[in-house]
Amino acid sequence: MSEDNVWLLQRQAEHAALTKLLDTLNTKPGDAVQGAGCGAAPTGPVPLALDLDRHRRTRP
Repeated sequence: MSEDNVWLLQRQAEHAALTKLLDTLNTKPGDAVQGAGCGAAPTGPVPLALDLDRHRRTRP
């Protein structure tokens, strides 16, 4: 596979991004947040109700 192959270039970019993310998580393990990180004190997981039928409803 040539070095200018589109698929290969995208996989290399993906690999670089994931490596950067993992390096950041390893160097700053206490900075990870759940959700959007709004700055509120962590209280644990937030319950979430999923509407699994919403996409099946017809719209007028």
